Amino acid sequence: MLVADVIAVMEQIAPIGLAESWDNVGLLVGDAQRTARRVMLTIDYTAVVAEEASATECDLIIAYHPPIFTPLKRLNTDSLIFHAVQRGLAIYSPHTAIDVADGGTNDVLADALGMLDRRPLQAIEPRQQQCKLVTFVPPSHLEAVSRALFDAGCGRIG
Repeated sequence: MLVADVIAVMEQIAPIGLAESWDNVGLLVGDAQRTARRVMLTIDYTAVVAEEASATECDLIIAYHPPIFTPLKRLNTDSLIFHAVQRGLAIYSPHTAIDVADGGTNDVLADALGMLDRRPLQAIEPRQQQCKLVTFVPPSHLEAVSRALFDAGCGRIG
């Protein structure tokens, strides 16, 4: 089975389009076309988890919390992510997508508490597509570029 096959199953359970816009979900490390013979589930990707994954020859880790959340400033030999890349390990995070998915984390917790009247604190519209653009724009053209992007449906600059 390929990492991509596992991702396809995860997408059926918890589509990443359900995730909060601030979250970092999906395949965060690795190659979707590599073989995944052993998959490990964890809450956090820690040094202990990395050691166990290495010892058990795990190919893919599904980590609830994304191990890459803010931009990386360094990727050196002290980094767990460096070692994951070096090993060819793939890391996938469903985080807020699985929280709000039908039967996901929120439903499990609500069931455990016996909650019957359930509704989201904030309604969201699933994102059908994502756009990311990084560019440098002269200040005199910022408004025109911002309008062009917003009108194209890619979101807002900020």
